[in-house]
Amino acid sequence: MNITIYIIGFWGIFNDWLTIGGLLAFITYAMQIIGPVTLLTKVQRYFADIKPSLKRHIEFLNLQEENTIKNNILKPIDDVTIPNKIVFSNVSFAYNDGVYRLSDINLEFQRGKKIAIVGENGSGKSTLVALLLRFYEPTSGEIYFDNTQIGNYNLYAYRKMFSVVSQNIRLFNETIRENVDPTNSKNDDEITNVLKRLGFEKIITELHDGLDTYVGNDGGNLSGGQGQKITAVRALLKGASILILDEATSKYDSKSEEIFNELIFASSDFDYVIVITHNAKIHDKVDRVFHLHEGRITNV
Repeated sequence: MNITIYIIGFWGIFNDWLTIGGLLAFITYAMQIIGPVTLLTKVQRYFADIKPSLKRHIEFLNLQEENTIKNNILKPIDDVTIPNKIVFSNVSFAYNDGVYRLSDINLEFQRGKKIAIVGENGSGKSTLVALLLRFYEPTSGEIYFDNTQIGNYNLYAYRKMFSVVSQNIRLFNETIRENVDPTNSKNDDEITNVLKRLGFEKIITELHDGLDTYVGNDGGNLSGGQGQKITAVRALLKGASILILDEATSKYDSKSEEIFNELIFASSDFDYVIVITHNAKIHDKVDRVFHLHEGRITNV
């Protein structure tokens, strides 16, 4: 815009229909008009940039707060001990659309056993795990730790029992160290030892700042495989009793996947290992395989 004004002005001076003083006055007045117009254009662009984030922020504010107390229990159980069995008793679940994702699920997981849950996409595998983690409550039926309904436990104490590694990477926009050890309770040697056990030490050697590498928003500075491996390290460092692997190696290379599976299925670090997978090779490594089809267990 400024260049256009100068060109027109100098053309006017050259052709004797504009003086230098007139040009300076015109430029001054033009800037007073152009400045606010330019500002409005920038504001419009800023609003376009923040609109998606603002939408997500409003959606977040409108989320229903988790109910930490079920069935009007005045004092939930704070002391959650590892059960000898986890039981799904006639569990069904439907989202708000009224379509049932799970119907009459009856399962029993025994302590010390490794379990695989398999089925096609949309069969209800992840919904089953979400119910166990108390992200949702069953539409009907109950889930028990031994003889205690899981909804009777303090929610925060209950979830401390679980470590989850999912195919959906969730990382903080902080360093690798802060992501694998959010509570800052482990030293570098402990973190490195877990990396070595999993065969993931190359993550650190390949990155310029090692454990101090910033991972970016949701691991944007890392490859998918690196991000998924970091979530696995975090799960092992947590030291929970129940490990849930939801397609946890979907972004691994074949060698890393083999090393990870060998370690997990030979390990006695967890009282329960529950695996959601499409990998048929896993079936031979677990104690029991449950097949889900259209929200129902097809074998028991």
